Amino acid sequence: MDKQIIFDVVLFGIRAQGGPSMNGKGCAYRSAMGRRCAVGMWIANDQYDPLMEGRTVLSITRLFPGKLPAWFQDHTGFLQSLQQAHDSAADSEDFFPEDFERRMRRLAEVTGLRYTHPEVPMPQAEEAYQEYCTH
Repeated sequence: MDKQIIFDVVLFGIRAQGGPSMNGKGCAYRSAMGRRCAVGMWIANDQYDPLMEGRTVLSITRLFPGKLPAWFQDHTGFLQSLQQAHDSAADSEDFFPEDFERRMRRLAEVTGLRYTHPEVPMPQAEEAYQEYCTH
């Protein structure tokens, strides 16, 4: 999986769901509201295990290898950065959209990826999101 696609799908997906994925006071791969975090959106419903909650992406990659997309192994560090962008922005839930966008803009800068402003349509990201993240 290409990093730009991963980045765009996460950016589109988090925007589309309207807020962070949280249960109680902490971030969650799956929330009671049906939201998914930057990593959780890639985990298929039939592969999700509640025991993943509270663990880092590195940890779930080691503990649940057969339940995750094969490409996770190649992008663990990048997925950690996406998870951190979501989780850190979620700490300021009242300002989540702005903080998440700022963190994603910064991540794009440091990784050499393209950041797409919220007002610009992302048809390829939406298509990839529908293909990979809605099951």
